[in-house]
Amino acid sequence: MQQRYFEDYYFNDLSLAEISENAEVSRQAVYDNLKRTTRLLEDYESKLNLNRNFLAIEQLSQQALSLIDKQNYIETKDTIRKIRQIIEEN
Repeated sequence: MQQRYFEDYYFNDLSLAEISENAEVSRQAVYDNLKRTTRLLEDYESKLNLNRNFLAIEQLSQQALSLIDKQNYIETKDTIRKIRQIIEEN
């Protein structure tokens, strides 16, 4: 149910009332479940840093592509090394 509530609320744009009606539970139960799920996901993110690492890799990838366009291969190799380091640390 936890995943279903989360998906319905954040991805399917259903209101708390709609989710509670579909699941035949109170709006408060849905709200509490969403709060608990959000706290868990934030806790996982603080430990795993997945989003931070994704954004860093995305930025470095764009930088590497720009350097390739400029035919600056030495800096490109350094940038790719940074990407590899982020990946290997996790």
